[in-house]
Amino acid sequence: MKHLPDTRTHVLLTFLSASIWSCTDTGSESNPNANQDATSNTPGQTADLHGDDSGNGDNDSDGGSKGSDGNGDGTGNGKGDGKGDGKGDGDGKGDGDGDGDGKGDNSDNSDNDDNSDAAVDCDQLPPLPATSTLREGIVCSEDFTFDRAGMLINVDPEGNVYQTHYDGAPQLLFPKATPGARGTRVLDNGDLVVANMRENLIQRIDSSGAVSQLSTHLEGPNGIVSGPDGWLYVSGGNTGNVYKIHPETEQSDTMASLPVTVDGITLSADHSALFVNDFAGMLRTFPFTAGGQLGDEMPTVQGVGDRPDGMAVDECGNVYITDHKGPLRRVTPDGEVEIVAAFAENDGLMTPAVNFGSGASGWDEWTLYVNTNNGPGRGDCSLHEFKLGVRAKAGPQ
Repeated sequence: MKHLPDTRTHVLLTFLSASIWSCTDTGSESNPNANQDATSNTPGQTADLHGDDSGNGDNDSDGGSKGSDGNGDGTGNGKGDGKGDGKGDGDGKGDGDGDGDGKGDNSDNSDNDDNSDAAVDCDQLPPLPATSTLREGIVCSEDFTFDRAGMLINVDPEGNVYQTHYDGAPQLLFPKATPGARGTRVLDNGDLVVANMRENLIQRIDSSGAVSQLSTHLEGPNGIVSGPDGWLYVSGGNTGNVYKIHPETEQSDTMASLPVTVDGITLSADHSALFVNDFAGMLRTFPFTAGGQLGDEMPTVQGVGDRPDGMAVDECGNVYITDHKGPLRRVTPDGEVEIVAAFAENDGLMTPAVNFGSGASGWDEWTLYVNTNNGPGRGDCSLHEFKLGVRAKAGPQ
């Protein structure tokens, strides 16, 4: 068996720790707007990629009103007809008239079930294959990520950047900002970084929509992941190169050159190694050295797809890998390849990206999302939602 880096067996190398996102749980049945057309943000308004630190007291029919400034710590007794408007005065006394006890809350994840600290038995995960539900009405894109407010961020084939709450329709943030976008991630400060394969560069988009270039001499940038050390790691498509780029200094370096097309890229659960998949159907593992370079390649795992693409890692160290028109696979820390789902219902649609929910704005941290991509001009796409009894690894995804 090939052993992958895993939080149960490896010590974290000397990287700086950084935590970017967290999430909530909302069922797809509660999505009344899933099929609405995408709408643009108000003209002249600065789009909020950064989020905020205030609580979002979303009130349910139990009348539990929550302080909208996130500082409420008292309780109320609001009894009535089961309706509340979700407003609080910061001391925990909401003015909702629903049944139950209105409690102040300083959390910005008011939709979330109280299971965020639940222990996971990595040896007793639910059996595979798994079934999924569909969350429809998502903008088609090569990749997707989440901003600091937990909103889903993705870029359509024409370069339009969208932001989506789970319970709402996609909102257009920046039109035609980055045609040719492939991989997307959000930095600690909330800026969006995009691997633009068409232009052979990495772009950075701030909250005003201003686009700048981080690197202009990369070949075929495709997948991208943000490391806890502050660097961006980028796969170089058919060049076989693996790059690293610092988003502040714009320093860049070629870390590896492989004799095959590379696509998906991510970090191990303990951030001690870099995973890269390739079109030979292999998952490659490179440990980081103390100096932040890549060490000698570890034994590869074969049979991860005909054209493997997006990757995500859970807290148990399992690696989830999409295939362009094939099944979703999971590679265990022991190197075993498992089929999570076959996607027969997709009828040949591509499934290029996979991520766990961000933890806020309705995107459940216990759900693994896989997107479908119909291509330009072919209507809305969707997300497959899987409940696998596990969450994302800690830190950058």
